[in-house]
Amino acid sequence: MRGTTMKVAVTATGPSLDAALDPRFGRCARFVLVDTDTMDFEAVENGSSSLGGGAGIQSAQLMARKDAAFVLTGRKFNVTTGICVNKADINPELCDEIEAEAAALGIPVLGRIRYDNSVTAAQIRRMAVVESGDGPAARDIRALWARVGDRQRVPASRRPWR
Repeated sequence: MRGTTMKVAVTATGPSLDAALDPRFGRCARFVLVDTDTMDFEAVENGSSSLGGGAGIQSAQLMARKDAAFVLTGRKFNVTTGICVNKADINPELCDEIEAEAAALGIPVLGRIRYDNSVTAAQIRRMAVVESGDGPAARDIRALWARVGDRQRVPASRRPWR
């Protein structure tokens, strides 16, 4: 559809539309930004590709400055992910489907949070659920954070959510 210009960034190994897709995001050689309306493009060197750390964040900031609406990359963003199903007890069948799909994609299920009226009460008091009491949702959230901490190898002494 003409007139709905948007920039799409593609991680690329070269500076042209014919360049091979670079499977990396933060450490790709360059980005090719394509105007979807005109197919004009701009090749942008990725100055973050050789950073020791923070390449993904720097690359994301670069794409934001270039007004990229989407980024297409070859493989993954190398971000640790996991699934947590909120209000899991309201529709157990759907919760099971979500968890099965996550498992099929190799995404770990980190937990379920039960529906709990104390969540609304905490919001009204402008408090975090885990600060406002020890209801089912608060216990579920604490357990979830413990699993996240374990996965990220955060020492128990450094976990503010204990």
